[in-house]
Amino acid sequence: MYEIKLFLDQSKINKKGLAPLSLTSQFKGRTVKISAGISIAPAHFNVDHQSLHPKTPNVVLMRDRIQELTKQFTSALAYFDKLGMVPTNTEITNRIQQQVEPEQAAVKTKRDERIVPFFAEFKRISAKRRKPSYLRTFNQVEGHLKNFSTSLTWAMLTEKKLDEYTDFLVDNELSNATIHNHIKNLKVVAGEARKQGFVVPDAIDNYTYKGERTRPISLTKAELDALIQTKPAIGSGMWKAYVRWLFRCYTSLRISECDGLSAKNFHKEGGEWVVRYTSAKTGKENILPISTPCVDILESCGWRIPAMSRQGESDYMKELCRQAGINTPIVKVRHSGINRVEETIEKWKVVSSHTARRTFGKRFIEEGGSLFDLQIIYQHDSIKTTADYIDMTITDLLKNSKGIMNRI
Repeated sequence: MYEIKLFLDQSKINKKGLAPLSLTSQFKGRTVKISAGISIAPAHFNVDHQSLHPKTPNVVLMRDRIQELTKQFTSALAYFDKLGMVPTNTEITNRIQQQVEPEQAAVKTKRDERIVPFFAEFKRISAKRRKPSYLRTFNQVEGHLKNFSTSLTWAMLTEKKLDEYTDFLVDNELSNATIHNHIKNLKVVAGEARKQGFVVPDAIDNYTYKGERTRPISLTKAELDALIQTKPAIGSGMWKAYVRWLFRCYTSLRISECDGLSAKNFHKEGGEWVVRYTSAKTGKENILPISTPCVDILESCGWRIPAMSRQGESDYMKELCRQAGINTPIVKVRHSGINRVEETIEKWKVVSSHTARRTFGKRFIEEGGSLFDLQIIYQHDSIKTTADYIDMTITDLLKNSKGIMNRI
């Protein structure tokens, strides 16, 4: 009876690169709308199909929210139609609120299905039969899950979601042994959740992490040059992601180290430009020389690194890499029980925040830099960590040291 459409207001994109989503309808010759209470990146909304991209963060919850709002919007319009009224947007919103208040009161009594809050319950239940030292090993798992997704529920813990979580841990430079222990502890908590009546998919029971995974991804010089040539519109969300990402490709800085950088962080020492920043690892101030291409990037953004959410930056960068033709086939490997699964996907689909840092490292070594110097720049605890991080093999090492061994 009433055609409800989705509308993404891109004129109101916020600092995180997200735009508000609304539901609209034509009612008695007038356009009426209500807010969906959702903001998403423009790249995640298909206007023609009136749908959200499957990769949209929390897409399942958002779709459920939109479906429920559509029913409430339709019901409110039917109410005003019966009264012969042409309501304002505020009147429609108030009518919907009147309808859902009794439902909200009931929802408050429902238990929290999310995984992260259950950790506190798990520790309380386990306190009598498990040692405090053992329970403390779950703190790090809880912390990484918080950073991964605070809205993740037990029902959402599918094999695909577990793959995403282990990829997230890999990108955070955790060792294979640590990731294995993370999954092991998560299984323990999942078992307790089942005892408490939560629905936990069977996927986690047979899920294992064996350290064989997609090799660390970095861009070649040709790919980096192609990415630079995409040149998105200045001021757009895609441009902000472009600036942030290229800055890290030329400096190796972590996302958190880039946030808030402005003109006061950049100056010349001995005729060379440097950046002063606070290390995310040590909390101390560091100084790092920056190259001419990096200075060009900074001049284009007024010497201030634009702010943006991590998810928004990730989404835009995948799209920019796709536009740049960065589509080299990449073999992604995962394990489920005894099954080893290989999947060949295009490179742009697996770029992440660490791809920028790794690109710097690869280019640094290719231009004659030493692995020891790179370890200092990265602030890694060992040479091995640095070599593993940029996927430097023995063959690469021999190639890099060609001629040196003969001069010893």
